Amino acid sequence: MYSYEPTEHKYDSIIRTLDEKKILHTEDSTSFIRAKPGTVLFRKALAVSDRSGWAMFSYTPPGKALGVANSLNRGALPPRQAHIARQANVTLVSLDEDLATEENGVYMIKIDAQGNELNVLLGARRYISTHPVPLILLEYNAKGLAAAKASGLELLQMLTVELGYTCFDMRVKDDPKANTPKKNGPLPLDAFVRKYSGHFSSNNGYGPETDLQCIRFDLL
Repeated sequence: MYSYEPTEHKYDSIIRTLDEKKILHTEDSTSFIRAKPGTVLFRKALAVSDRSGWAMFSYTPPGKALGVANSLNRGALPPRQAHIARQANVTLVSLDEDLATEENGVYMIKIDAQGNELNVLLGARRYISTHPVPLILLEYNAKGLAAAKASGLELLQMLTVELGYTCFDMRVKDDPKANTPKKNGPLPLDAFVRKYSGHFSSNNGYGPETDLQCIRFDLL
């Protein structure tokens, strides 16, 4: 398992949890190649994007009652978190580079990047196009995408048209008052973008969002 945590205090907290549950982990990519199955490559002060390099990462400090928020794009944070956010320098890496030794592909890529999802996929495009990756799970957040100057429609087109995934909106639920389950037919990509393009002040300042489960059925 490959895992990345840009903020140091969250990294330390997760490491304690891994140790408590006796889950093997390492921060060294060379030793990870020879590690036992089930080992986690867990790297600190590192964020996944479309390129190598570095960037400033915004995050709320620990212990604040306002909750935790972080992003490579400060504009993705709710206003009440943005005004107390700190910044740290983090290293950037692309999945095309980091997954180069995984010749047989990986089962799943999960992206929770507060608007940087398109850049993560741009940096993984070559690998996903040439290796089996059956599942991609990601958050669709219109405010975060706008803060990253990214297009929601481009994100969806890359997943479905270019990479061949079928994506499902995981926030759609049946109507509990209806006698039969609610039927939710497929939406055109531009209609999906409009559905989640409401006021950015909603949802506690995060704006409209949902989770997507994208599947390559030919790989299952």
